[in-house]
Amino acid sequence: MRVLSLLALLPSVVSTAAVQPNTNAISTQINSVPDQIANATGLSWVDPRLTIDPEAGAGAVNEISAYINALGLLSALAIKDFDSTLTSTLSASIAPWDDVKISIQRGQAPLPRRFAIWGLFRAIYYISKTAPTNSTIGLQYDGQPVGTILFRSVTRPNALDAAGSDSSTNITVAFPPEALPPEALPATQTTYKSNGKDLSLAGIYISLASALVQMAEKAATDLMFALTHGWPEFDTWIKITPEMRVDPPDMAVVDGISAVCQTANTIAERARYAEFTTLVIVQDMLVGRIDVEYGQGPAVQMPDPGVAGQVDTT
Repeated sequence: MRVLSLLALLPSVVSTAAVQPNTNAISTQINSVPDQIANATGLSWVDPRLTIDPEAGAGAVNEISAYINALGLLSALAIKDFDSTLTSTLSASIAPWDDVKISIQRGQAPLPRRFAIWGLFRAIYYISKTAPTNSTIGLQYDGQPVGTILFRSVTRPNALDAAGSDSSTNITVAFPPEALPPEALPATQTTYKSNGKDLSLAGIYISLASALVQMAEKAATDLMFALTHGWPEFDTWIKITPEMRVDPPDMAVVDGISAVCQTANTIAERARYAEFTTLVIVQDMLVGRIDVEYGQGPAVQMPDPGVAGQVDTT
């Protein structure tokens, strides 16, 4: 039986009544940001017809808070049906990084979840290449507005209820959603080790975000797949390697999402931005690993022999 382990990073993602964005406020120009940054074509798992139109506002937002909340929101999107739609606004402002709030608003029609996932990833890539600010980011599909993403610096709330949601909110969607069957709930524990070369904050979090986007296309209960992607502009690459096991448990996609969340949280807490390995453990068994390393692309490496019995709790 899987034992549910509470994630260190649980995005208290808030679903509120649908808010119609003011499309007049969405700039029709990319506000002095080159198109290749906002809508890079090298992201093979993002439909090129889904583009963003960022309008940077006044005032910076905390960079690490922006990344944590963006990844929290992306994970909540990724864990549900890729082909479903959003009928209401989703927001994330995760303590203790709740000085930033990120919201995804639908347009006139329900927003396909995949558009929200692709658009949020493009937004994360955009802030990784520019200074994060209070931004209004229009989502367009085939040139037509379909939604809006808001990055906002906020005053930390004085009073939150036990669930961590604003008292004015009607509905709170927890991560993972209660609609998932019990066998899909993350039972993942992670062991994080970092003692390698320094990496950029942007390189680490864009790598983790890219993994979530690729996992989003799969069902939460699917077996996790081998995943590798390099980011030459950040001198960073990520690899997720499921263990080749004869007997259960196996690494599921939901374990991969859970492990990415826990890793993102651990990195932010330790403020150590360097190469790392996360061991993914289910039922006290090693089921996979996440490696983020310096360089422009990996030579495929197998898991270290005998590592299954090594659990570093430091």
